Amino acid sequence: MARRGVCSLDGCDKLHWAQGYCRNHYHRLRTHGAPTAGRAPKGAAKQCSVAGCKNGGPFRKGHCNAHHRRFLRHGNPTAGGPTRPPRGSVLAYVHAHMHAGCSVPWPFTTCGAGYGQMKVAGERVLVNRYVCEIAHGPAPSPEHEAAHECGNPSCFYADCLRWATTVENNADKLKHDTHNRGERHNLAKLTEHEVLQIRELEGSASRNEIADRFGVSYRHVYSIHKRAAWPWLE
Repeated sequence: MARRGVCSLDGCDKLHWAQGYCRNHYHRLRTHGAPTAGRAPKGAAKQCSVAGCKNGGPFRKGHCNAHHRRFLRHGNPTAGGPTRPPRGSVLAYVHAHMHAGCSVPWPFTTCGAGYGQMKVAGERVLVNRYVCEIAHGPAPSPEHEAAHECGNPSCFYADCLRWATTVENNADKLKHDTHNRGERHNLAKLTEHEVLQIRELEGSASRNEIADRFGVSYRHVYSIHKRAAWPWLE
């Protein structure tokens, strides 16, 4: 079908494409919400649309790269948490508070498990390992972990930390009730009550029938019956 007329935007004499605009201005309308948005005037210096931003390019949808990533993640170019702390301030905070007590909060970045993180000489490290090494020397082996006496993963109090094996550290998690074994694990398909039921059904139903009933594999049922899975549960 032939297109009729020209773009309705003042000063544009290009052929009409859709919704009263030429192809260029219609594309800007769909992408940026306005037919004139998305591009600075020819010869003008590019600048992020977020007030006070002094970041350089590249620019996307009127934002610098950093604010554009926040826009994609949070729907708002200024969302996503507090302003990044000044360079060196995180390390200074650690050294100023590592002997101040267990109740000192960790206000900076943490990993998924809740352990504090920071950069030292350009390398990302766990804060508890960094402090443990300062307070107690290097780890006895690469397999040793910086264990907490208090059970709080974000704690970086030097007197709360010690080098421990994985087995010792897991024992601490049981003592502090911070473990994720059993039904606390995010991949667990069974509750403790269901595991006990599976054990009670041993001998009275086939393992295939039990597996179908509880929605797990034959191998998992076998492991439960042999106490290889959920061995602590009685």
